[in-house]
Amino acid sequence: MSMVDQEWQSAMRGYSRIIIGIHPDSGERIELGYAEIRVFGERGRIYAAPNLLYHYVIVHHYKPPEEFVHALKYSPCPPEPEYLSRLEALGLPLSLIQSHRRSLEAEKLKRAEQKRKSV
Repeated sequence: MSMVDQEWQSAMRGYSRIIIGIHPDSGERIELGYAEIRVFGERGRIYAAPNLLYHYVIVHHYKPPEEFVHALKYSPCPPEPEYLSRLEALGLPLSLIQSHRRSLEAEKLKRAEQKRKSV
């Protein structure tokens, strides 16, 4: 395993990794630079972008193509069930999709609890 870890570290040299925050519940660092996002456009188009896109837009004032921006504004987003179904249709690992679904359920329960407390 140490050899695999060493190869991973070597492969990642030169790639950016930006920590944008700490998850309030788990304490997990939220990082950019290790993943991609999928955005579902019209007529079956699927856009993929590095999750560093946020950094590129905010810091470097990059403007993605208009079709991508439109898809980002109007297509389903995680963890919406339609988004997860589309990911599943792409053949992404089921564990990833199940993780998003659990996140959605936890968020629903949290909102219901907050609503109950405010009444």
